[in-house]
Amino acid sequence: MEPLGKLDLNLLRSLDVLLTTANVSKAATKLKISQSTLSAQLARLRGYFNDDLLVPSESGRGLALTPRSTELHGQIRDLIAQIQRVMLGSNADARPIASASTRFNIVVAASDGASLSLVAKCVVQLKREFGPLVRTSVRQVQLGSFVEQLEDGRADILVSRQAVVPEPLRAKVLATENFVFVQRKGHPRGATAPSLEEFCELDHVVPLAPTRHSSPVDEALVFLSRQRNVNIESDSPFVTLEILRSTDFVAAVPSRIVDPEEFDTFPLPFRVPPLSI
Repeated sequence: MEPLGKLDLNLLRSLDVLLTTANVSKAATKLKISQSTLSAQLARLRGYFNDDLLVPSESGRGLALTPRSTELHGQIRDLIAQIQRVMLGSNADARPIASASTRFNIVVAASDGASLSLVAKCVVQLKREFGPLVRTSVRQVQLGSFVEQLEDGRADILVSRQAVVPEPLRAKVLATENFVFVQRKGHPRGATAPSLEEFCELDHVVPLAPTRHSSPVDEALVFLSRQRNVNIESDSPFVTLEILRSTDFVAAVPSRIVDPEEFDTFPLPFRVPPLSI
């Protein structure tokens, strides 16, 4: 039996659907994953609970729940519903979790710096509601494979830019962010907002786009038939800020990730739509 402290919420959702339908094919269709993926998840769940969970029915047609899975089903459904209410901002109808002795691990994944800054909000909500019942893991992921990570249980909740979240996924906007121009304190260009011409000519550090979507900053510049001078690309917001601390490079980043006490920040000299996360 595998330790329940490592059990991911996404596997519980798959188990809930499996126990409701008692049919791997129908459950895979409802979950929008392949049968092979769901079969692999069922094998992991059997190891977690040390039980077959679903067995061939006595009639020889379809599957039947074991006594253990029958007992688990209501508890799992309550837990999933309660977590969904917490993450969607309404827990007024939350019911107590039936078993207070089991700890569950929820993996919260973020795709970029602005998203990482909101992960704490998710973690605080989960800990406030469930306390020691839930152990939370936080990780940064590449959006190119995040759907697969949600499917196979490597991630349960994704915090990301709204523009790159596929339509079928259930989502909620946690915050909107404005982009700002950033430079180190004491930058030789002076402590004033740049003009459009100067902005494009300066040496920029550019956070890598998490998917094929280009940055909203560059999309706005294309509309103006302009482009900025990109010198360095970084896939980490922390690396981006570290470069800005010790060089004369500049950047345009979401305001949430920048400490105005440490850096000079100014409005951009052109309009960029706010970033929804």
